[in-house]
Parts: sequence; structure tokens; C-alpha cells
Amino acid sequence: MEGVVKSFARNRGFGFITAENGEDIFVHHSDLADEKREYLVAGQRVRFDVVQSERGPRAVRVSVTADIPLAKERQLDWRGRRHGHPRAGEVPKAALRARGLLPDDEEEPSSAERNPGANAE
Repeated sequence: MEGVVKSFARNRGFGFITAENGEDIFVHHSDLADEKREYLVAGQRVRFDVVQSERGPRAVRVSVTADIPLAKERQLDWRGRRHGHPRAGEVPKAALRARGLLPDDEEEPSSAERNPGANAE
């Protein structure tokens, strides 16, 4: 089955996928097919299987089929409110690490390193 991530609370490790048929399906981070991926982001297209749990349908073997650009990632707290927006031009370290673009032991480049001519007059 395919769908789009409706929400995902990274701090709680779960969220919901809206399936093609419009049904919202629970997803837990332990059911992500890619072991390196720790969370999903609202708007990502995903493919998954559905199992019936005690509380209703649950997505398992979830894999991302279409990522969204880093600039559009928005972190949501457990109430679905946006927070933690980076300053213009900055990308959160966690987003870079999740995509394998920044090793765990390396620091995020400063804005001056990313845009060397930006502050020159």
C-alpha cells in the first residue's frame, strides 16, 4: 500500500500515514524498513504493509519512496505544533545525519563556511 506521512512526533517515535484510500494508519519508528532512518517527516510518500493490531490498523515495513526537500522539513511537537525552525540557510544537524550527509561525530558547518562570500562587502 502507499500513502503520505500525515504527522510524526519524533520525540515520541510514532505518527500517522494517510493511505491512498484516505484512512489514517498508525506507524511506529520500529516499523521503518530502513534501519538507519529514525523518523518520518510530514509530506513524505511511503510504501508499507498493513497489519491489524489491538488498537486498529498499523503500518509495518515502511519505506520512503519520495523524500521532501530539506528546506520543507518542519519539526512538530507531540501536539502537532511547529517548532525548532532553523535560521534561513541553516539545516538542522539531525536532518543532515538522517540523510547520511553528516557523520555522527562531525559538527555542522557554520554559515560562513557554507556561504564564504555572504558577509563580504
